[in-house]
Amino acid sequence: MNTNTRIKNLTKGLAVTAAALILLQIAPVGAADEKALTIAQVVQTSAANDLSQQITDLEKGLKNQRAAYSPTGASLGAGPWAVTYAMSIAPLLQSASSKATDYQETVNKNFQNEYGYYGNAYTLWLAGQNLQYQLANYNQSANEKEMAQQKLDQGTASQNDMLKAEISFNKAKADYLKTDGDYQSLLYKINQTMGAPLSQQFGVNDVSVVFLPESELQAEPLISDLQKNHTSLEAIRQLIYAYEHAYEIADGQTDIRVPVEGIKGYYTREIEEANLKLKQAQNGIELAIRVYTNQLRSLQARIQLDQEAVEKMDRVYDNATKLYEVGMSTFDDMEKVRLSLVQLQLQLAQDQKDYLLLTEKFRLFKLGATFAE
Repeated sequence: MNTNTRIKNLTKGLAVTAAALILLQIAPVGAADEKALTIAQVVQTSAANDLSQQITDLEKGLKNQRAAYSPTGASLGAGPWAVTYAMSIAPLLQSASSKATDYQETVNKNFQNEYGYYGNAYTLWLAGQNLQYQLANYNQSANEKEMAQQKLDQGTASQNDMLKAEISFNKAKADYLKTDGDYQSLLYKINQTMGAPLSQQFGVNDVSVVFLPESELQAEPLISDLQKNHTSLEAIRQLIYAYEHAYEIADGQTDIRVPVEGIKGYYTREIEEANLKLKQAQNGIELAIRVYTNQLRSLQARIQLDQEAVEKMDRVYDNATKLYEVGMSTFDDMEKVRLSLVQLQLQLAQDQKDYLLLTEKFRLFKLGATFAE
């Protein structure tokens, strides 16, 4: 078997092994019990259970009723009901509205800002990792160029090999310089965010990828807990309480100018809409939990596969350089393996960054943050 065939078979074997591992990781759980639905069933079921549309439909009727049954409405005047509303109902509604505003403008804003800062830090870390890998690639290409020159001097390589080595070296150098330029540009922006001198040079190097334990990725306990206790739900629950209290007051009020059944019907619909919004928010919490835990598991599996691939390709590259030195492979074979190695390294760094950032997003979500997906 010649050298080229040996290298190709080894590379092919690695690819097959990685593919087999990937298939094992992504094999669907419970596929034998999977329910099959037609397109029509998906569409019809979605239409029948579309909470957003139900809320929209309710809102259309509520707009006019809110005007009619507010203290300034023509049918309510300025009698006892108006006083009762102002003293007992309006403060509850205002409190719920204030809580919703405070959550969005202060609580959740702070969470989102913190997530943004983590995003900056991990993006800079990724840029630093990429820079290290491109520097290693540049140094390896320089070594390849030197090897080609030595072989040319010994008469065991062609001038064509030397030209290829020079082109490859120049390409590796250009890639490194571009990566370094991108790193510096990012550094300026992050220094500005930190209020530091833009010329400050630093790297993020205290990062280790530690996988979350499986116990923290169990969706069901989290769903049960956060659908009851997530901070984002406090305002809507307070609004439901306000409308329920308003309904009780309306049921017992004695202002003859106020249509009791009409105003009770109005608050019944407000309660219905608020409960739909609560259900919609709870569904969003469940969706987020299932997406986050699934993505974290997937990224962990990918990182483990990336690490294995990098380790194996590093050995393949070491073998390829030794074979080239003794004339048992071509320059093209060696260069191809090196380029494959750097791509695997870059993919590993990207997946590590995605995992690290997602763990912070997941942590903030559990503390009460919500993110637009």
